[in-house]
Amino acid sequence: MPDDILEVDSTPAKRPFIEVLVRDIGLLAAIIDLVDNAVDGARARRAAGETRATAGGSEQTGELEGYRLDIEVSADGLKLRDNCGGISVDDAEEYAFRFGHGAVRGAQRSIGQFGVGMKRAFFKLGEEFRVTSVAKDSRFSLHVNVEEWAQDDTDWKFLLTGVQRGVEQNPAAVGTQIEIAPLLEAAKAELGKATFPLRLKDEIAERHQEAVDDGFLVSVGEMIVPPDPSFLLQSSELVPARVEFSTTPKPGQAPVQVRIVCGIAQSVPGRAGWDVLCNGRAVLRSDQSAVTGWGGDGQQFIPSYHNQFARFRGFVFFDSPDASLVPWTTTKTGLEQDSPVWRAANQRMVSLMRPVIDFLNRLDDETDREAANSTGPTLASLVEEATPVSVSAVAANPTFKYPKGERPPRAGRISYTRPKADIERAKTHLSVSTAREVGEHTFDYWVRSELD
Repeated sequence: MPDDILEVDSTPAKRPFIEVLVRDIGLLAAIIDLVDNAVDGARARRAAGETRATAGGSEQTGELEGYRLDIEVSADGLKLRDNCGGISVDDAEEYAFRFGHGAVRGAQRSIGQFGVGMKRAFFKLGEEFRVTSVAKDSRFSLHVNVEEWAQDDTDWKFLLTGVQRGVEQNPAAVGTQIEIAPLLEAAKAELGKATFPLRLKDEIAERHQEAVDDGFLVSVGEMIVPPDPSFLLQSSELVPARVEFSTTPKPGQAPVQVRIVCGIAQSVPGRAGWDVLCNGRAVLRSDQSAVTGWGGDGQQFIPSYHNQFARFRGFVFFDSPDASLVPWTTTKTGLEQDSPVWRAANQRMVSLMRPVIDFLNRLDDETDREAANSTGPTLASLVEEATPVSVSAVAANPTFKYPKGERPPRAGRISYTRPKADIERAKTHLSVSTAREVGEHTFDYWVRSELD
Protein backbone atom coordinates (compact mmCIF):
# COMPACT_ATOMS: atom_id res chain seq x y z
CA MET A 1 0.00 0.00 0.00
CA PRO A 2 1.44 3.41 -0.94
CA ASP A 3 2.67 5.56 1.93
CA ASP A 4 0.07 8.27 1.24
CA ILE A 5 -2.87 5.86 1.71
CA LEU A 6 -4.16 4.94 5.15
CA GLU A 7 -6.87 2.44 6.06
CA VAL A 8 -9.29 3.72 8.70
CA ASP A 9 -11.25 1.20 10.75
CA SER A 10 -15.00 1.87 10.34
CA THR A 11 -16.19 -1.02 12.51
CA PRO A 12 -18.95 0.35 14.75
CA ALA A 13 -18.75 0.20 18.51
CA LYS A 14 -21.51 -2.08 19.77
CA ARG A 15 -22.80 -0.10 22.73
CA PRO A 16 -23.50 3.18 20.86
CA PHE A 17 -24.82 1.11 17.95
CA ILE A 18 -27.34 -0.58 20.24
CA GLU A 19 -28.37 2.74 21.80
CA VAL A 20 -29.05 4.31 18.41
CA LEU A 21 -30.81 1.18 17.12
CA VAL A 22 -33.41 1.10 19.91
CA ARG A 23 -33.88 4.82 20.51
CA ASP A 24 -36.78 5.48 18.13
CA ILE A 25 -38.95 2.46 18.86
CA GLY A 26 -41.29 1.86 21.78
CA LEU A 27 -41.67 -1.33 23.76
CA LEU A 28 -44.99 -2.31 22.17
CA ALA A 29 -43.64 -1.71 18.67
CA ALA A 30 -40.55 -3.78 19.47
CA ILE A 31 -42.69 -6.75 20.49
CA ILE A 32 -44.83 -6.35 17.37
CA ASP A 33 -41.61 -6.75 15.33
CA LEU A 34 -41.37 -10.25 16.80
CA VAL A 35 -45.00 -10.91 15.89
CA ASP A 36 -44.11 -9.83 12.33
CA ASN A 37 -41.65 -12.70 12.06
CA ALA A 38 -44.26 -15.27 13.07
CA VAL A 39 -46.77 -13.91 10.53
CA ASP A 40 -44.08 -13.95 7.82
CA GLY A 41 -43.25 -17.54 8.71
CA ALA A 42 -46.88 -18.65 8.49
CA ARG A 43 -47.39 -16.91 5.15
CA ALA A 44 -44.16 -18.35 3.70
CA ARG A 45 -45.15 -21.87 4.72
CA ARG A 46 -48.64 -21.42 3.34
CA ALA A 47 -47.20 -20.10 0.07
CA ALA A 48 -45.01 -23.20 -0.08
CA GLY A 49 -48.12 -25.38 0.12
CA GLU A 50 -47.71 -26.47 3.74
CA THR A 51 -50.88 -27.16 5.73
CA ARG A 52 -51.42 -27.24 9.46
CA ALA A 53 -53.92 -29.32 11.40
CA THR A 54 -56.55 -27.23 13.17
CA ALA A 55 -58.01 -27.98 16.58
CA GLY A 56 -60.77 -29.95 14.90
CA GLY A 57 -58.26 -32.12 13.09
CA SER A 58 -58.96 -30.87 9.57
CA GLU A 59 -56.30 -29.62 7.18
CA GLN A 60 -56.61 -25.99 6.05
CA THR A 61 -55.21 -24.82 2.74
CA GLY A 62 -56.85 -21.46 2.14
CA GLU A 63 -55.63 -18.97 4.72
CA LEU A 64 -53.59 -19.04 7.94
CA GLU A 65 -55.75 -21.34 10.06
CA GLY A 66 -53.70 -23.81 12.06
CA TYR A 67 -50.85 -21.36 12.63
CA ARG A 68 -50.54 -19.68 16.00
CA LEU A 69 -48.38 -17.54 18.26
CA ASP A 70 -48.58 -17.67 22.05
CA ILE A 71 -47.16 -14.81 24.11
CA GLU A 72 -46.53 -14.61 27.85
CA VAL A 73 -45.56 -11.26 29.31
CA SER A 74 -44.66 -10.16 32.84
CA ALA A 75 -42.01 -8.30 34.79
CA ASP A 76 -40.01 -11.53 34.79
CA GLY A 77 -39.67 -11.62 31.03
CA LEU A 78 -41.23 -12.10 27.61
CA LYS A 79 -41.85 -15.48 25.99
CA LEU A 80 -43.12 -16.15 22.47
CA ARG A 81 -43.74 -19.54 20.91
CA ASP A 82 -45.09 -20.20 17.42
CA ASN A 83 -45.62 -23.14 15.07
CA CYS A 84 -44.84 -21.13 11.93
CA GLY A 85 -42.06 -23.21 10.43
CA GLY A 86 -39.05 -22.19 12.48
CA ILE A 87 -35.81 -20.63 11.26
CA SER A 88 -33.63 -23.08 9.39
CA VAL A 89 -29.94 -23.26 10.22
CA ASP A 90 -29.14 -22.03 6.70
CA ASP A 91 -31.39 -18.99 7.15
CA ALA A 92 -29.96 -18.29 10.59
CA GLU A 93 -26.46 -18.44 9.16
CA GLU A 94 -27.15 -16.35 6.06
CA TYR A 95 -29.46 -13.55 7.19
CA ALA A 96 -31.75 -14.03 10.20
CA PHE A 97 -29.16 -12.74 12.69
CA ARG A 98 -27.41 -10.32 10.39
CA PHE A 99 -27.92 -6.59 10.94
CA GLY A 100 -29.49 -5.71 7.60
CA HIS A 101 -30.20 -8.22 4.86
CA GLY A 102 -31.96 -8.61 1.55
CA ALA A 103 -35.35 -10.14 0.80
CA VAL A 104 -36.50 -12.94 3.10
CA ARG A 105 -36.29 -16.30 1.39
CA GLY A 106 -39.64 -17.84 0.48
CA ALA A 107 -41.69 -14.79 1.42
CA GLN A 108 -43.64 -13.24 -1.44
CA ARG A 109 -45.29 -10.57 0.69
CA SER A 110 -43.02 -10.28 3.70
CA ILE A 111 -43.16 -7.79 6.54
CA GLY A 112 -39.58 -8.28 7.70
CA GLN A 113 -37.26 -6.66 5.21
CA PHE A 114 -34.82 -4.26 6.82
CA GLY A 115 -33.01 -6.88 8.87
CA VAL A 116 -33.17 -5.04 12.20
CA GLY A 117 -36.55 -5.82 13.78
CA MET A 118 -35.82 -9.01 15.72
CA LYS A 119 -32.39 -7.92 16.97
CA ARG A 120 -33.71 -4.46 17.85
CA ALA A 121 -36.45 -6.06 19.94
CA PHE A 122 -33.92 -8.19 21.80
CA PHE A 123 -31.76 -5.19 22.64
CA LYS A 124 -34.73 -2.94 23.49
CA LEU A 125 -36.20 -5.37 25.98
CA GLY A 126 -33.66 -7.58 27.63
CA GLU A 127 -30.33 -8.16 29.28
CA GLU A 128 -30.32 -11.67 27.79
CA PHE A 129 -32.22 -13.48 25.07
CA ARG A 130 -32.64 -17.10 24.05
CA VAL A 131 -33.89 -18.48 20.74
CA THR A 132 -34.72 -22.13 20.10
CA SER A 133 -35.78 -22.91 16.56
CA VAL A 134 -36.87 -26.18 14.99
CA ALA A 135 -37.34 -26.22 11.21
CA LYS A 136 -38.38 -29.10 8.99
CA ASP A 137 -34.86 -30.56 8.71
CA SER A 138 -32.70 -28.53 11.11
CA ARG A 139 -32.58 -26.99 14.56
CA PHE A 140 -30.43 -24.75 16.74
CA SER A 141 -30.38 -22.75 19.96
CA LEU A 142 -28.94 -19.31 20.69
CA HIS A 143 -28.24 -17.68 24.06
CA VAL A 144 -26.81 -14.17 24.25
CA ASN A 145 -25.89 -12.08 27.27
CA VAL A 146 -26.10 -8.61 25.74
CA GLU A 147 -23.63 -6.94 28.09
CA GLU A 148 -21.00 -9.62 27.53
CA TRP A 149 -21.57 -9.57 23.76
CA ALA A 150 -21.28 -5.77 23.64
CA GLN A 151 -17.85 -5.71 25.29
CA ASP A 152 -15.98 -6.93 22.19
CA ASP A 153 -16.42 -4.47 19.29
CA THR A 154 -14.45 -6.66 16.89
CA ASP A 155 -16.59 -9.79 17.09
CA TRP A 156 -20.16 -9.34 15.88
CA LYS A 157 -20.96 -13.03 15.55
CA PHE A 158 -23.58 -14.97 17.48
CA LEU A 159 -22.87 -18.56 18.56
CA LEU A 160 -25.47 -21.19 17.62
CA THR A 161 -25.48 -24.34 19.75
CA GLY A 162 -27.19 -27.72 19.43
CA VAL A 163 -27.01 -27.37 15.66
CA GLN A 164 -28.54 -30.12 13.52
CA ARG A 165 -28.59 -29.69 9.76
CA GLY A 166 -30.18 -32.06 7.25
CA VAL A 167 -31.90 -34.05 10.00
CA GLU A 168 -35.66 -34.55 9.79
CA GLN A 169 -37.34 -33.03 12.86
CA ASN A 170 -40.51 -33.96 14.71
CA PRO A 171 -43.31 -32.02 12.92
CA ALA A 172 -45.03 -31.34 16.23
CA ALA A 173 -41.94 -29.47 17.47
CA VAL A 174 -41.47 -27.26 14.40
CA GLY A 175 -41.55 -23.60 15.31
CA THR A 176 -39.64 -20.87 17.10
CA GLN A 177 -39.44 -20.10 20.80
CA ILE A 178 -38.04 -16.81 22.06
CA GLU A 179 -37.39 -15.87 25.68
CA ILE A 180 -36.13 -12.47 26.72
CA ALA A 181 -35.16 -12.40 30.41
CA PRO A 182 -34.13 -10.76 32.60
CA LEU A 183 -35.63 -7.57 31.24
CA LEU A 184 -34.00 -4.16 31.25
CA GLU A 185 -35.30 -1.93 34.03
CA ALA A 186 -37.52 0.24 31.78
CA ALA A 187 -39.00 -2.85 30.12
CA LYS A 188 -39.50 -4.59 33.47
CA ALA A 189 -41.46 -1.62 34.84
CA GLU A 190 -43.70 -1.41 31.77
CA LEU A 191 -44.25 -5.12 31.07
CA GLY A 192 -44.97 -5.67 34.76
CA LYS A 193 -48.03 -3.42 34.71
CA ALA A 194 -51.37 -5.24 34.97
CA THR A 195 -52.66 -3.36 31.92
CA PHE A 196 -49.74 -4.19 29.62
CA PRO A 197 -51.02 -7.57 28.31
CA LEU A 198 -54.31 -5.93 27.28
CA ARG A 199 -52.46 -3.08 25.58
CA LEU A 200 -50.30 -5.61 23.74
CA LYS A 201 -53.36 -7.58 22.62
CA ASP A 202 -54.97 -4.39 21.31
CA GLU A 203 -51.76 -3.38 19.51
CA ILE A 204 -51.54 -6.77 17.81
CA ALA A 205 -55.17 -6.36 16.74
CA GLU A 206 -54.33 -2.91 15.34
CA ARG A 207 -51.28 -4.02 13.37
CA HIS A 208 -52.09 -7.59 12.36
CA GLN A 209 -55.87 -7.68 12.06
CA GLU A 210 -55.62 -8.95 8.48
CA ALA A 211 -53.62 -12.02 9.56
CA VAL A 212 -55.98 -12.65 12.49
CA ASP A 213 -58.98 -12.36 10.17
CA ASP A 214 -57.25 -14.90 7.91
CA GLY A 215 -57.18 -17.42 10.75
CA PHE A 216 -53.83 -16.72 12.43
CA LEU A 217 -54.34 -17.31 16.16
CA VAL A 218 -52.54 -15.05 18.64
CA SER A 219 -52.84 -15.40 22.40
CA VAL A 220 -51.52 -13.03 25.04
CA GLY A 221 -51.73 -14.97 28.28
CA GLU A 222 -55.33 -16.15 28.51
CA MET A 223 -56.59 -13.56 26.00
CA ILE A 224 -57.14 -14.32 22.31
CA VAL A 225 -56.88 -11.59 19.68
CA PRO A 226 -60.35 -11.78 18.08
CA PRO A 227 -61.17 -11.55 14.36
CA ASP A 228 -62.69 -8.18 13.45
CA PRO A 229 -63.18 -8.01 9.66
CA SER A 230 -64.01 -4.66 8.08
CA PHE A 231 -67.23 -4.03 6.18
CA LEU A 232 -68.72 -1.33 3.98
CA LEU A 233 -72.43 -0.74 3.38
CA GLN A 234 -73.62 -1.57 -0.12
CA SER A 235 -76.86 -1.71 -2.09
CA SER A 236 -77.96 -1.17 -5.68
CA GLU A 237 -77.95 2.59 -5.03
CA LEU A 238 -75.03 2.87 -2.59
CA VAL A 239 -71.88 1.31 -4.03
CA PRO A 240 -68.37 1.65 -2.52
CA ALA A 241 -65.44 2.70 -4.69
CA ARG A 242 -62.58 0.33 -5.45
CA VAL A 243 -59.64 1.03 -7.74
CA GLU A 244 -56.40 -0.86 -8.27
CA PHE A 245 -53.20 0.04 -10.04
CA SER A 246 -49.56 -0.98 -10.16
CA THR A 247 -46.57 1.31 -9.91
CA THR A 248 -42.84 0.73 -10.22
CA PRO A 249 -40.81 3.29 -8.24
CA LYS A 250 -37.71 2.89 -10.43
CA PRO A 251 -36.94 0.89 -13.59
CA GLY A 252 -35.91 -2.64 -12.78
CA GLN A 253 -37.54 -2.66 -9.35
CA ALA A 254 -40.39 -4.93 -8.32
CA PRO A 255 -43.88 -3.47 -8.79
CA VAL A 256 -46.06 -2.28 -5.95
CA GLN A 257 -49.73 -3.21 -6.24
CA VAL A 258 -52.08 -0.57 -4.82
CA ARG A 259 -55.73 -1.17 -3.94
CA ILE A 260 -57.95 1.64 -2.61
CA VAL A 261 -61.45 1.00 -1.26
CA CYS A 262 -63.73 3.57 0.36
CA GLY A 263 -67.36 4.11 1.24
CA ILE A 264 -69.58 4.24 4.29
CA ALA A 265 -70.20 1.98 7.27
CA GLN A 266 -71.91 2.16 10.63
CA SER A 267 -71.44 5.47 12.42
CA VAL A 268 -68.53 4.91 14.81
CA PRO A 269 -66.38 8.05 15.24
CA GLY A 270 -63.37 6.12 16.59
CA ARG A 271 -63.29 3.81 13.57
CA ALA A 272 -63.81 6.44 10.88
CA GLY A 273 -60.95 7.47 8.60
CA TRP A 274 -58.33 5.69 6.53
CA ASP A 275 -56.57 2.40 7.22
CA VAL A 276 -53.24 2.01 5.43
CA LEU A 277 -51.72 -1.48 5.19
CA CYS A 278 -48.33 -2.45 3.78
CA ASN A 279 -47.94 -6.13 2.92
CA GLY A 280 -50.83 -6.87 5.27
CA ARG A 281 -49.48 -4.95 8.29
CA ALA A 282 -51.40 -1.84 9.35
CA VAL A 283 -49.30 1.31 9.34
CA LEU A 284 -52.20 3.69 10.02
CA ARG A 285 -55.59 2.82 11.51
CA SER A 286 -58.63 5.11 11.39
CA ASP A 287 -56.45 8.05 10.40
CA GLN A 288 -58.28 11.38 10.40
CA SER A 289 -55.32 13.68 9.77
CA ALA A 290 -53.94 15.71 6.89
CA VAL A 291 -51.58 12.80 6.13
CA THR A 292 -54.48 10.96 4.49
CA GLY A 293 -56.11 14.05 3.00
CA TRP A 294 -58.33 15.42 5.77
CA GLY A 295 -58.19 19.22 5.84
CA GLY A 296 -55.64 19.17 3.03
CA ASP A 297 -55.05 21.87 0.45
CA GLY A 298 -54.73 19.66 -2.61
CA GLN A 299 -56.53 19.93 -5.94
CA GLN A 300 -59.77 18.75 -4.33
CA PHE A 301 -60.75 20.24 -0.98
CA ILE A 302 -61.50 17.81 1.84
CA PRO A 303 -62.69 19.30 5.14
CA SER A 304 -61.05 18.47 8.45
CA TYR A 305 -62.53 15.42 10.12
CA HIS A 306 -65.73 15.96 12.09
CA ASN A 307 -68.11 13.44 13.63
CA GLN A 308 -70.46 14.26 10.78
CA PHE A 309 -68.14 11.96 8.79
CA ALA A 310 -68.23 9.11 11.33
CA ARG A 311 -69.55 6.75 8.63
CA PHE A 312 -66.53 7.25 6.36
CA ARG A 313 -64.22 4.26 5.90
CA GLY A 314 -61.24 4.08 3.58
CA PHE A 315 -58.66 1.35 3.06
CA VAL A 316 -55.37 1.48 1.15
CA PHE A 317 -53.41 -1.72 0.55
CA PHE A 318 -49.80 -1.69 -0.68
CA ASP A 319 -48.35 -5.07 -1.63
CA SER A 320 -44.97 -5.89 -3.12
CA PRO A 321 -42.54 -8.83 -3.16
CA ASP A 322 -39.89 -6.26 -2.20
CA ALA A 323 -41.04 -4.90 1.16
CA SER A 324 -38.54 -2.05 1.01
CA LEU A 325 -40.66 -0.45 -1.75
CA VAL A 326 -43.92 -0.11 0.19
CA PRO A 327 -44.20 3.31 1.87
CA TRP A 328 -43.47 2.59 5.54
CA THR A 329 -40.74 3.68 7.90
CA THR A 330 -38.23 1.20 9.35
CA THR A 331 -40.31 0.99 12.54
CA LYS A 332 -43.39 0.21 10.38
CA THR A 333 -45.47 2.56 12.51
CA GLY A 334 -45.49 5.52 10.13
CA LEU A 335 -45.63 6.44 6.46
CA GLU A 336 -42.73 7.54 4.30
CA GLN A 337 -44.64 10.48 2.90
CA ASP A 338 -41.96 11.35 0.33
CA SER A 339 -42.31 7.94 -1.29
CA PRO A 340 -43.48 8.21 -4.92
CA VAL A 341 -45.69 5.19 -4.27
CA TRP A 342 -47.45 7.01 -1.43
CA ARG A 343 -47.80 10.25 -3.37
CA ALA A 344 -49.42 8.43 -6.30
CA ALA A 345 -51.86 6.68 -3.98
CA ASN A 346 -52.65 9.76 -1.91
CA GLN A 347 -53.87 11.68 -4.97
CA ARG A 348 -56.25 8.86 -5.84
CA MET A 349 -57.43 8.59 -2.23
CA VAL A 350 -58.51 12.24 -2.16
CA SER A 351 -60.35 11.89 -5.48
CA LEU A 352 -62.21 8.80 -4.27
CA MET A 353 -62.93 10.40 -0.92
CA ARG A 354 -64.66 13.49 -2.27
CA PRO A 355 -67.96 11.85 -3.39
CA VAL A 356 -68.27 10.06 -0.05
CA ILE A 357 -67.87 13.39 1.78
CA ASP A 358 -70.49 14.95 -0.52
CA PHE A 359 -72.91 12.16 0.30
CA LEU A 360 -72.33 12.47 4.05
CA ASN A 361 -72.86 16.23 3.82
CA ARG A 362 -76.20 15.67 2.07
CA LEU A 363 -77.13 13.00 4.62
CA ASP A 364 -76.40 15.43 7.44
CA ASP A 365 -78.39 18.17 5.72
CA GLU A 366 -81.30 15.80 5.30
CA THR A 367 -81.19 15.03 9.02
CA ASP A 368 -81.23 18.75 9.80
CA ARG A 369 -84.42 18.99 7.73
CA GLU A 370 -85.85 16.27 9.94
CA ALA A 371 -86.28 13.81 7.14
CA ALA A 372 -84.29 11.10 8.87
CA ASN A 373 -87.45 9.59 10.36
CA SER A 374 -89.23 9.54 7.03
CA THR A 375 -90.72 6.35 5.73
CA GLY A 376 -90.03 7.48 2.18
CA PRO A 377 -86.94 6.86 0.03
CA THR A 378 -84.63 9.37 1.71
CA LEU A 379 -80.85 9.01 1.86
CA ALA A 380 -81.16 7.87 5.47
CA SER A 381 -83.56 5.11 4.48
CA LEU A 382 -81.14 3.98 1.77
CA VAL A 383 -78.38 3.72 4.36
CA GLU A 384 -80.65 1.69 6.63
CA GLU A 385 -81.50 -0.69 3.80
CA ALA A 386 -77.88 -1.24 2.69
CA THR A 387 -76.13 -4.44 3.77
CA PRO A 388 -72.56 -4.90 5.07
CA VAL A 389 -70.08 -6.27 2.54
CA SER A 390 -66.54 -7.38 3.35
CA VAL A 391 -63.93 -4.92 2.10
CA SER A 392 -62.20 -7.76 0.26
CA ALA A 393 -65.45 -8.56 -1.57
CA VAL A 394 -66.08 -5.03 -2.89
CA ALA A 395 -66.05 -5.12 -6.70
CA ALA A 396 -64.08 -2.73 -8.89
CA ASN A 397 -65.89 0.60 -9.19
CA PRO A 398 -64.25 3.89 -10.23
CA THR A 399 -66.22 6.13 -7.85
CA PHE A 400 -68.54 5.98 -4.86
CA LYS A 401 -72.08 5.71 -6.20
CA TYR A 402 -75.12 7.28 -4.55
CA PRO A 403 -78.39 8.85 -5.77
CA LYS A 404 -77.73 12.39 -7.00
CA GLY A 405 -81.36 13.46 -7.48
CA GLU A 406 -83.15 15.43 -4.78
CA ARG A 407 -85.19 13.21 -2.51
CA PRO A 408 -87.80 15.40 -0.80
CA PRO A 409 -88.69 14.40 2.73
CA ARG A 410 -91.93 12.47 3.13
CA ALA A 411 -92.42 13.64 6.69
CA GLY A 412 -92.13 16.96 8.50
CA ARG A 413 -92.57 18.47 11.90
CA ILE A 414 -95.48 20.53 13.20
CA SER A 415 -94.70 22.38 16.43
CA TYR A 416 -97.04 24.54 18.54
CA THR A 417 -97.56 25.52 22.15
CA ARG A 418 -100.71 25.02 24.21
CA PRO A 419 -101.56 25.37 27.94
CA LYS A 420 -99.85 22.76 30.08
CA ALA A 421 -103.06 21.83 31.88
CA ASP A 422 -104.85 21.11 28.61
CA ILE A 423 -101.98 18.93 27.41
CA GLU A 424 -102.07 16.90 30.62
CA ARG A 425 -105.83 16.40 30.26
CA ALA A 426 -105.32 15.26 26.65
CA LYS A 427 -102.62 12.75 27.75
CA THR A 428 -105.03 11.21 30.22
CA HIS A 429 -107.87 11.07 27.72
CA LEU A 430 -105.69 9.53 24.98
CA SER A 431 -103.80 7.19 27.37
CA VAL A 432 -100.40 8.48 26.17
CA SER A 433 -97.40 9.83 28.08
CA THR A 434 -95.82 12.53 25.88
CA ALA A 435 -96.87 15.83 24.34
CA ARG A 436 -95.58 14.53 21.00
CA GLU A 437 -98.09 11.67 21.07
CA VAL A 438 -100.85 14.12 21.91
CA GLY A 439 -99.92 16.16 18.85
CA GLU A 440 -99.80 13.11 16.60
CA HIS A 441 -103.18 11.81 17.77
CA THR A 442 -104.90 15.19 17.46
CA PHE A 443 -103.41 15.86 14.01
CA ASP A 444 -104.45 12.42 12.75
CA TYR A 445 -107.96 13.05 14.15
CA TRP A 446 -108.17 16.39 12.30
CA VAL A 447 -107.01 14.78 8.99
CA ARG A 448 -109.65 12.04 9.26
CA SER A 449 -112.38 14.49 10.26
CA GLU A 450 -111.65 17.39 7.92
CA LEU A 451 -109.73 15.98 4.95
CA ASP A 452 -110.81 12.39 4.56
